Amino acid sequence: MKALITPGHSSEFIRSGVDFPEAEIVNFPFPFSKEMNVPDKIFVMPVWIIKIAGLFVLVLKEMPEMMYQYDRDYFFDSSKFEKRFKFVPTTYKEGVKLTVQNPT
Repeated sequence: MKALITPGHSSEFIRSGVDFPEAEIVNFPFPFSKEMNVPDKIFVMPVWIIKIAGLFVLVLKEMPEMMYQYDRDYFFDSSKFEKRFKFVPTTYKEGVKLTVQNPT
């Protein structure tokens, strides 16, 4: 939360296109299953199923047009943010651990 609020108090960072802090690259769902001691179970729905489901589940209706976000890698560089605000991002491993320990 601190990473979202901090730049708002700095006029030089508004509209500067700075990436928010990120730690390391991870395959997102797996750290949670490991921390919770449950098997990794992932099912990737094909777009055609999402389109059909979107007829009945309104939250899925807009999903197909957003699928471009999942077919290529994102590259972030938060070094400018970290240097300017002397900020060290929480690692995913630590964030997952804290989330599982404090689910509310």
